[in-house]
Amino acid sequence: MNNLINSITRLIRAHRLGYRASQLVFGPDGSITEAKTGREICPFILAPIETEEHADHTLIRIFDRNSNTIVSEVIGLEGEAA
Repeated sequence: MNNLINSITRLIRAHRLGYRASQLVFGPDGSITEAKTGREICPFILAPIETEEHADHTLIRIFDRNSNTIVSEVIGLEGEAA
């Protein structure tokens, strides 16, 4: 029964994100990644992202679904820079 519930939950999550369940990998910790690109799906913006950490900031790239097209870039400041 738990397998059925998990399967249905994954189908619903994938649909809400605009994917088919087969296009996503669901991690045991609740993380979701694109199967094709391996990019993490951000739970806040519901889009695939990559992060690049630097000494005083983090660069976050937001991608279009299942592609290498960058939709946006965001810089998160840390420490004194913030």
